[in-house]
Amino acid sequence: MMYHVTMFKSIVYYIKSLFFMVVTYSFSTFYFLIGMPVLLSERITYAYVKIWTKIVIFLLQLFGVRTQIYKDKNIPDQAAIFCSNHQSYYEIVLLLSQLPRPVFIMKSSIMRVPLYNLYCKRMGMIPVDRSRRNIHWMTLAIKELNKGKQVVIFPEGTRNLNKNIPYKLGAFKLAKEMNMQITPVRTNSGEIWEGPGFLKQTGTAYIKFFKPINPEPDLLRETITENDKPS
Repeated sequence: MMYHVTMFKSIVYYIKSLFFMVVTYSFSTFYFLIGMPVLLSERITYAYVKIWTKIVIFLLQLFGVRTQIYKDKNIPDQAAIFCSNHQSYYEIVLLLSQLPRPVFIMKSSIMRVPLYNLYCKRMGMIPVDRSRRNIHWMTLAIKELNKGKQVVIFPEGTRNLNKNIPYKLGAFKLAKEMNMQITPVRTNSGEIWEGPGFLKQTGTAYIKFFKPINPEPDLLRETITENDKPS
């Protein structure tokens, strides 16, 4: 009997998750399609994308996922470097919703996604080809920082669910080149939203911003991992 109940709940949640995907991706495609005129202005593009993030957060709430944002202090509207663990696409949504003018260092394949790539280009997102030695990205990141934007880097280099993998050193080199600190960010989004696809469970997805620290890999890992749960 218990097995059948568990199986039934799994099927129901699978259907619910599939419905979430259909609703979210269909809405997003329509939203970005009708919003094409905003691409004439970078400022308006950022504002339009932020509205989209609020709607996605609301849709998740309808499907049983709450969202919590934790900050040690207000995020300044100025140049900064943010380093976050990377578990799913949802922390990208959350970071887009919270940072004034974020620019992500992201895998180059995303820039080949029709429609979405137009918005990425307009906001100055920086693609990186993981299969090659990348140097040019840092020049572009410095350019965006000099415009007063917030550069977001996932130093693990890929989505990772709580595995201790070595950090890529690019974020720390960039911070030292600019004589800047980095702001650590931690999320548990992968426990709720699996990669680009299915919801895994209902619950609370959080993202927490810590106080800026010196650009040292060990210090970043210590700051993030020793604060596994927000307080």
